[in-house]
Amino acid sequence: MLAIAQVLSTAIGQARTLNDTRAESYALGQLGRLYEQTNQWANAQTLTEQALLKMETIQAPEIRYRWEWQLGRLAQSQHQPEQAIASYKAAIATLQSIRSDLLSVNSDVQFSFRDDVEPVYREFIQLLLTAKPGQSPSQSQLQLAIQTVDGLQLAELANYLGCTLANVGRVSEIRDSKAAILYPMLLQNTLSRDRGDRLAIIAQFPNQSNALIYAETSITAGTAERTIQALRDNLEVPGRTPEVLAGAKTLYDWMIRPLEPALKKTSANTLVFVLDGALRNVPMSVLHDGDQYLIEKGYAVAISPRLQVFTPSPSPNPLRVSIGGVGLQQTIDGTEFPPILKLQEELDRIAQSVAIGNPLINAAFTVQNIRQQLQSREFSAIHWKTHGTFSSDPAETYVVAYQERITTHTLNDLIQVGSRGGIRPLELLVLSACETARGDNRAVLGLAGLAARTGTRSVLSTLWVAQDTPNTEFMARFYQSLSQSGITKAEAVRQAQLALIQTSGHTTPHIWANYVLIGNWL
Repeated sequence: MLAIAQVLSTAIGQARTLNDTRAESYALGQLGRLYEQTNQWANAQTLTEQALLKMETIQAPEIRYRWEWQLGRLAQSQHQPEQAIASYKAAIATLQSIRSDLLSVNSDVQFSFRDDVEPVYREFIQLLLTAKPGQSPSQSQLQLAIQTVDGLQLAELANYLGCTLANVGRVSEIRDSKAAILYPMLLQNTLSRDRGDRLAIIAQFPNQSNALIYAETSITAGTAERTIQALRDNLEVPGRTPEVLAGAKTLYDWMIRPLEPALKKTSANTLVFVLDGALRNVPMSVLHDGDQYLIEKGYAVAISPRLQVFTPSPSPNPLRVSIGGVGLQQTIDGTEFPPILKLQEELDRIAQSVAIGNPLINAAFTVQNIRQQLQSREFSAIHWKTHGTFSSDPAETYVVAYQERITTHTLNDLIQVGSRGGIRPLELLVLSACETARGDNRAVLGLAGLAARTGTRSVLSTLWVAQDTPNTEFMARFYQSLSQSGITKAEAVRQAQLALIQTSGHTTPHIWANYVLIGNWL
């Protein structure tokens, strides 16, 4: 440590000699960081304030936010919550002002998003939700916490897509008298040394005068991540229903049970989850109170980042759907894709409920033909039954066409064509038989990113490999329900899932809980 401090002190002197303000600020801040790591708070704060002062004369926000963040950590370590909140707010404001620069100027920043950007948001959320013993966070802290979660999700989408989303801001108010908005957050012990992990949840209920409800459950460090991962792993195996039920009840007890008394007094029949981290990998419909699944209790379920593109509004009826897919066994670039035997049956049954275009099947399901169809007719929805994978790596995200993969870039382009360049956004994109990358906490982000970038209002897909027969049954039931007046997309998903459980006999969650609706739930 002493040797590093001497090197940094020398660097400060050399920067002053050269009148290099940027280098001086950086060396001062790094020396402050060194003192922070050795709990020398006073020296760390003095040096960090000096580093930040140097930023007043130059434009270097990519450095400035680091010292604002550092001051926030130092204030938190010295039990000065008001100063800590002010510093974290400043750091996040700086980050938001340079989001496009972070993506375009320095390629290393995108790679280090989880190290250099994401922790600022997460530590601030944890700070806001850490109240004095026996107290709950104030309404203003809860409001600021959900704004920060929304900001983090927007930053994650921009980082994932590698582009700015200038027209996709957060929504300040959601008006739906039947929807409860839930923000579950896993708070890990990174700031407060005297607390373990917590599963916190902020809820906005209809008819509650915009008052936010807060609850939290203390959890032994690491338990939540292990429970969530085990539940997802067990969901992918048909014979592990008892294990699924155990994990689903634990999550219910953490996330829903503390809210039950207040929730029962509302008019909510839809639960909209703004999910984060490992929770994205778990279908919320599977949460179980010991007697019933969430959907059996009368609640439709959706996932919706609180962004403008997903602002709830009823879909125009009737839907006109461009449909297609590949059922043939194929080998593309060394990867074998098995046959999908129910392709024709699924598309035929969908056609019984909604208006469709000319189906593009097997050899006809090519990028050229899809583009031509989307250009020649107006569609409000797209339904493709084919293999595909969504990953945190856009390069590993694709949908299978005939003898080719539709890459992320081409997929975005095709959907833009279908939405007339965004003039008439697609209401619904259904990817039947696709899956998200196993164990990838940001894979579902790929589905949200696809929707956000193309302006698609809702995406329905599967989280793991779906069995062909029940998947076809689900999709037929979904469109049948959706074609009925007054039925929302989220409710159509719920009715299709209940049909699998109650009518088709597919009671194992591996079959029916596979489906996730992202975006506009109306």
